[in-house]
Amino acid sequence: MTFHPPLNPSRPDPGRSSFLAVAVIAVLAAALLSTGCHLVRPPGARDPIASPSISREASAPGFRAQNPINATSVSGDERRHRVGDRHGGGVVFHVDETGRQGLICSMVDIGGEGQRWGNVWRKEQDGFDAIGELAKSETDGKANTALITQRGHDDIPRLCAEYVNADNGTGSHDDWYLPSIEELKLLYRAKTPVNAALEGDGNPASTPIQDKYYWSSTEQGAGAASAYTFFLGTTSRPHKSYYYWVRAIRSF
Repeated sequence: MTFHPPLNPSRPDPGRSSFLAVAVIAVLAAALLSTGCHLVRPPGARDPIASPSISREASAPGFRAQNPINATSVSGDERRHRVGDRHGGGVVFHVDETGRQGLICSMVDIGGEGQRWGNVWRKEQDGFDAIGELAKSETDGKANTALITQRGHDDIPRLCAEYVNADNGTGSHDDWYLPSIEELKLLYRAKTPVNAALEGDGNPASTPIQDKYYWSSTEQGAGAASAYTFFLGTTSRPHKSYYYWVRAIRSF
């Protein structure tokens, strides 16, 4: 005969407890359905059927998702600019990799159709000479313009330094300058999107960049300065008495 130890009456049977729990839940569920009651989802709980990545707005007709990183409508310092944007009193023609720093050209040619770089004849008779290496920068037109105007040069460097643009919806500014030769090259490369912005802004006063010679602030000596041909894409070094076109720029 095999001996079986007696069951401990104080210890519940786990299998029987599980069966009773399931039975109670089933009875309660049936009672709720028979009375027309419905379970209520707690506030803020997500629908397990709906996709959490698709909003009702996104499925509405005409909805356009916007990438907050690439959007250009963000205001303040967070805005990323692109070539062709109307901004800062003109049109953006160059931006760095962040999209938050770059160069802007004026909406108009300064001084109209053709200006002399400077009144060199009178100044040469007075012993005029070039500013020197600092005003011959090929990349920093702002520094060139400041040095040239400090020495009392006339005409286009001063015209650019004194230019204040009319507020065309992006602000009025007074920190314009005559671009260096390398800055002019950047403007030439962006001529197509810049002209599209100038021609499409609805302002009859705006003038597109012409297929002309444009002056730079990069001096080449007492009587010459660098210019850029916007119909050939080449650099020249004409005498400062020549009448060429002028487009002011500013940085942001």
